Amino acid sequence: MYLLILFYLIRVNLLGYANDDQISDLVFERDFLWKNQEVTLAFVNGDQEKQLQFRRIYFQWFLSTHIHFKEVPLNHSADIRVGFGLDKQSS
Repeated sequence: MYLLILFYLIRVNLLGYANDDQISDLVFERDFLWKNQEVTLAFVNGDQEKQLQFRRIYFQWFLSTHIHFKEVPLNHSADIRVGFGLDKQSS
């Protein structure tokens, strides 16, 4: 169930917008204590072939309708890969 919601939210966010305060309708709190759950996503800025902005998003479920998350910019180039870690299980 949670994994299905996660895939839906990622799809919505990749099609949506990103700024410093929120991605779509997800909650952003700068001082939240984050668990070791993370996903690395790539957001396209401008020219798709030349400019890719990579961010690592740390997130934690706290209600079935919300995800707390924190973004950390990545300054190196990388393949666009998505990995999930939920409760010590990978998918």
